[in-house]
Amino acid sequence: MSLNKNSQSCERQRGCFFADDFLTRASVEENNGTVYGAPTFGGKVILDGSNDRVEYNIVTPDLPDRFSCFMKFVPYFDADEDKLRRLYHSTSGFSVMKLQDAINNNLRIVMDGIIIHDIDYAVYSPYWKIGEINTLFISSRSGDTDVWLNDVKILSNDNSGWTYSSFDNLCLGGTVGGGAEFFGEIHEFRMFGKKIAGNEAVDYNENKVFNYRHKAVVDLPMLIEHHDNVNDQTLDISGNGNHAVWTPGATQPAKNTYQPGYYWNGANEMLIASSASNTFGDGTTDKPFSVSYWVKADNFTAARSIYKRDPGGGLEYQIGASGNRIFFNCFDDSTGGYIGRTNPSYPLDNHTNQWVNILGTYNGDGTASGMMFYVNSQRFDTSNSAAGAYTAMEDTGQPIILGRYTTGYLSGSMAHIKFFNRELTEMQVIDLYTREQFMLNNL
Repeated sequence: MSLNKNSQSCERQRGCFFADDFLTRASVEENNGTVYGAPTFGGKVILDGSNDRVEYNIVTPDLPDRFSCFMKFVPYFDADEDKLRRLYHSTSGFSVMKLQDAINNNLRIVMDGIIIHDIDYAVYSPYWKIGEINTLFISSRSGDTDVWLNDVKILSNDNSGWTYSSFDNLCLGGTVGGGAEFFGEIHEFRMFGKKIAGNEAVDYNENKVFNYRHKAVVDLPMLIEHHDNVNDQTLDISGNGNHAVWTPGATQPAKNTYQPGYYWNGANEMLIASSASNTFGDGTTDKPFSVSYWVKADNFTAARSIYKRDPGGGLEYQIGASGNRIFFNCFDDSTGGYIGRTNPSYPLDNHTNQWVNILGTYNGDGTASGMMFYVNSQRFDTSNSAAGAYTAMEDTGQPIILGRYTTGYLSGSMAHIKFFNRELTEMQVIDLYTREQFMLNNL
């Protein structure tokens, strides 16, 4: 029985082995759940604090010593209520409970029967919201446990060790078999067999896991409805007006008829004017950004894709292929230095004449280690591509060039070009890839 059917594809790829959204009592029971008491359902479960709970028989996953959990809930009680309240509990010793007065009302985190930490009431209670939605995210491997309540990290790198043995019966809103019932609402619950990255945990707490698309500062789907032949451009739908125009005097890339995008013939290009929204540094400090595009190249010898740089000056960033290698770089125009990542051995030519998603992310920290790129949602950078001194990018006024760098041109198609003013998480990379993959056959 699949117990993660209520999760998204990208969550399953990140190790989600159980999820529930409590749509109805019937959906909970179909998810291998047993309902005790008389809770009410409807996109949440409302528990009375004395008799109500939901128990599940969990198919034991392969956790080794890694476990993450996300819970969205509404407590009807204050953190200093003199009563033990379990948020969840398993017979294999995974549990979170709000303790009573005798144990200082601490928030106890337990992994495989080991008390990882009693988080002090004074630490977590300022962020505990009565009668409002709270989010709790636990990300752990043996010797390294982090906990966030709402968007605040309340436990950092706790070094308590634990050894995974099993994970079977689970109770949400109480103790397996009854006791310490939760009083309030549970809206979402997810468990992962991995230690989820901190930026992903924060996104869950801030409801940004699947809302990252709202952060696009350039969004060029290149569908037929965005083809503006009158003004020689394809439309940006991000709201920032970063439309891509045909290079004056050059042959227009041909609009694909039965698939998104345009076909570059190896001798043409498009331009996106420089603007504050597509520049990610001020000469002193960089800002995080990500860039994603789909390419169907006739070959990857010189599959030039996205370049905000010019050999005569005006250096900012680039992502594209040359010599069957992907290069993702940021440039310091003042010094001529650059940072970046590549993969000298990845057989990119295996993807010739296939749609391929290439996506680069940068956390803005001014180092090559802050950069990475993915091919079809799998990380593939292995080596630094850097030289000289690098402080930060700066706004050079250089346009973004699509399909050319110097004498190297793209021969093939591009579509679904996006820039984000944030570093996408691995889960978001997978989610974006999965969503756009389904769109490639749309007109």
